Amino acid sequence: YKEKYGNCRVPKKMKILGGWVQRQRREYRQCKDGQPTNLTRERYMRLKEVGFLFWTKGIKSIHLANSPARIAAPIYDSIDSAEVEELKRLVNEQNRVIEEQQFLMNCMKKQVDELIDWKEKKEKKTKELQESFDLLQTVVENQERKISDLEEAKEASSPEEMGKRVEALENWRKKRLEAAIA
Repeated sequence: YKEKYGNCRVPKKMKILGGWVQRQRREYRQCKDGQPTNLTRERYMRLKEVGFLFWTKGIKSIHLANSPARIAAPIYDSIDSAEVEELKRLVNEQNRVIEEQQFLMNCMKKQVDELIDWKEKKEKKTKELQESFDLLQTVVENQERKISDLEEAKEASSPEEMGKRVEALENWRKKRLEAAIA
């Protein structure tokens, strides 16, 4: 469109391209107002590089002399003073720079908010993992204790251990008998 007409002011009557242009402007306004938007900083910069106008208030298309191309120009009352015109141009440029800065700040705010959300999710996940690890550690300690108890019981029921117990019982019985006789 720019190659054919010399600007990026696509009229609404061009249904597909005009609708797309309107969506880009709406996304720009939403981002500028701090609302969620799909307009990325990269797309904004690429559109800006080709001369895309995100704002059209106070702009109208005019024909250049001896040229079919149209250009966007500010609408002002006809004033002869070149200094006043230059001042208006500077004010207009300053306003555009301020709008661009607001847009970029809102984009950065969105990215910071996303980073904060990501960090909070990571912290929550870390806490959940730590709790799971602690629970697993407790289960492992309980299992180790049960294994140790089983090993002790197994040793206690070995033939050698049983023999020692029987011998100890017999010694106890002998002592009791001797004590009873004496």
